[in-house]
Amino acid sequence: MMTPGHSLSHGRTLQPNTESLASTYLLQRDEGTALPVSSGVQFRTSRDGVLRTVGSVFQLPIDDGIENWGASEARVLWRMHERSGANAAARGKVAYVDHLCRSAVYQMTSEGESLVACGNATAAAAAMISRNSGAASPRIHLRVPGASITVDAATRFGGELSTVDQIWTIHAGCSASERLIGAQPVHYVEFLNSYLIVPHPLAVDPSYLMGLASRDLGLPLPQVKVAVVDPSNLIPSVEFYGANGRHGAAPQTGLVTLALAATTISWLRVLAKAGVIQHPGGIEILPKIEPKGSGMVCAHMPSVNVQFAPL
Repeated sequence: MMTPGHSLSHGRTLQPNTESLASTYLLQRDEGTALPVSSGVQFRTSRDGVLRTVGSVFQLPIDDGIENWGASEARVLWRMHERSGANAAARGKVAYVDHLCRSAVYQMTSEGESLVACGNATAAAAAMISRNSGAASPRIHLRVPGASITVDAATRFGGELSTVDQIWTIHAGCSASERLIGAQPVHYVEFLNSYLIVPHPLAVDPSYLMGLASRDLGLPLPQVKVAVVDPSNLIPSVEFYGANGRHGAAPQTGLVTLALAATTISWLRVLAKAGVIQHPGGIEILPKIEPKGSGMVCAHMPSVNVQFAPL
């Protein structure tokens, strides 16, 4: 049980789920804004029956918006269920949606929290919007670091599962450069999240590399990711790492980043030729990427199943 009155850096006070509030509110702020219990659910995403991402998604009050709910609130909400998802490929995501179909996703780690891009959590946000509004094809305006993204989602309901398809229209260029992080040469790709792409075998611990990159590049640690690529196999293999350790499969945003990087980085072109990669969770087709001019691209994300459960 958390201590009520969690103070935030910007001077507000949160009253989390204490005994007196448990039946009505998840969280209450001192200026009067409250988040009802009914507004939040845990989500689990899966592909081909394999668990992918576990987190939570919250529908904000109709008189409030995502610009007023950030990392500090996400940290308090996450602590209500932070032990869930130990067997998931990825965990620690908190997503918000508001009445204007805007969404934002935060990554929670033991080292801190940050706004990130996450395909699975955005699929959960789309499923929540469809469930609450009845709109099977919501258009979501996604808030991510350094980019403007419009998500056209299509939700199909089947019992307890929702299947979500997404097309992300990304208004941001993909910047790739060669850098030295510590003693490790990397290709640094700035797109959606910040990826360090390195060839297998990696000479240093991925967590150490991400920590150095976070310091050297001035980025929050949860925004820094690593992709270790072995292009020598018939089907190239990739392992993805984030602030919570090795990803058990492949993050959707990581797949998009690799698909774009394979068009500009010579040693990755084998990925574009193969069209698929293998990862710890199986084999994945690289997403279709459509250039739209002026640095804009459309990314066709893999379908994902979403299941909700009470917090």
